[in-house]
Amino acid sequence: MKEILLKLINWLYNLYYFNRKIKLKKVFISKEFHVEISKKGKNRKRALVFHRTYPFLWSSNDIRFNEHSVAWETREIVNLLLDRSYNVDILSNWFQGNRGFIINDKYDLFFEALDINASLTRYYPYLENKTKKIVHLLSSYPPFEAEAEMIRIRELEKRRGFCTPKRTQMINKEICDLTLALADNCVLIGNEITLGTYPAEFREKIDLITVSASNSIIKNKDEFYPSSKEFLFYSGPGAVHKGLDLVLEVFIKRKDLKLNVVGPTINETDFMRLFQNDLSVSKNIKFYGTLNPKGKAFEEIVKKSFCFIAPSCSEGISTAVLTCMRVGLFPIISKNTGVTLPLNCGLYLENLSIESIDNCVEMVSRMSSDIIIDQIAACQSYVLLNHSREKYSRDMSIFLDKAIGASSFDSH
Repeated sequence: MKEILLKLINWLYNLYYFNRKIKLKKVFISKEFHVEISKKGKNRKRALVFHRTYPFLWSSNDIRFNEHSVAWETREIVNLLLDRSYNVDILSNWFQGNRGFIINDKYDLFFEALDINASLTRYYPYLENKTKKIVHLLSSYPPFEAEAEMIRIRELEKRRGFCTPKRTQMINKEICDLTLALADNCVLIGNEITLGTYPAEFREKIDLITVSASNSIIKNKDEFYPSSKEFLFYSGPGAVHKGLDLVLEVFIKRKDLKLNVVGPTINETDFMRLFQNDLSVSKNIKFYGTLNPKGKAFEEIVKKSFCFIAPSCSEGISTAVLTCMRVGLFPIISKNTGVTLPLNCGLYLENLSIESIDNCVEMVSRMSSDIIIDQIAACQSYVLLNHSREKYSRDMSIFLDKAIGASSFDSH
């Protein structure tokens, strides 16, 4: 039934695409793909935003806002635009049917989260010259990210003789570069390493912004170093991209250490089949699937863990890493997670290899409890201060005021 409905939606969009006389509101079937948010008042401007639409279908206290921070951040961006006297049309940048949307009205602001779809290149001819065009960059330079994942897949194929499919969907280089060229301003979730993946010619128009850690439990200092001393791998989809294969290789051999794996990897059946024989005899590795970081099940896991490992090959800023640091876990991370660790705290991987991860695991296993506790405390404090929702809101406010030349009129 769902497939039939989606086909119907796409058919209607195709119908609209070739007939501009049909109004957009009459074509949209579900608010899942289009949301209009406005405030009453004179002389309000209009913004067209391509981003996630699902956060606007949830109540403000929905527990799903405790998960990946992008949901809350998307709502906050729209709130900040409302405060700056914009009424906002939000279209899903994940829904292919939105390619049929034709701009018949005037917009003062075009704001796009650059994801698997690139909208600015499509709609640029229909925008007025005075329309501000902002691109929100959520990851490393997409061609860099795509190549980084392919390198990881090829390395896995050499070791295991099997090639898993590519998980990350990315726009091609030509469309990406054209989008960056057409944008008046860009705002990038990342640090200097993330920025360095973008071509030098575009960096001057890119402002860096923080990202907020997901709401989660927060361990007390006396819980930082449990006697169980277990490890955690916590991530979103894309097991090879996130480096889970490398972590598993280490813990398959290190049966004296326990590893907890939290995330949707358990649903990547081809990846799980690749390791099923090893995992069937590795009682020290346990998979839990996706868990709410503020839920009881996640709390039980992190209470017996003291360290997490994140050897991702490319991110903007990894929300999963920040969330683990916020919880109160010792970080072993790659620099391409986009996370800047406090000075002399945690461990950066020398490279994305089994040997490098094994060396760091051995190093942290031999550290004194006092050193580990002090470094975890510093990391936790750093994230609570620099990667809070309040900090994200302030940073995005500063960027918007710079980009659109306006300041907040209302409060929310």
